[in-house]
Amino acid sequence: MPLIGNGEVIVLDALLAGRFLSLHTGEPPASEIAGGGYARQAVTFNQTFGPNPTVYGNSELIQFPAATSDWGIISHFGIWTAESGGELLAYNVITVPKPIEADDVARWHIHSLLVDAD
Repeated sequence: MPLIGNGEVIVLDALLAGRFLSLHTGEPPASEIAGGGYARQAVTFNQTFGPNPTVYGNSELIQFPAATSDWGIISHFGIWTAESGGELLAYNVITVPKPIEADDVARWHIHSLLVDAD
């Protein structure tokens, strides 16, 4: 049963409220970065396009702390219910995997991280 516009908005509002973004060197939930100054970052989403398909994007800059050691090649991200532990709700590949070395900063500019209901 496909959702119509209002259904997509309700589902995405609930799914994306109060979430945290993780970085991974492989498919989540495995391979999440650990150590080197890494910590999941809070992320806030708002509706950017829609309805049908309704698309949400990060409404603020997402910026991880500067790496204090090499994190490896970041190939995936995840959206979690908690800053640590919690449940993985969604994940995807990063279009252009990026090596994060000591002193690098990973960031997503406003509306560059998109989630849709389709």
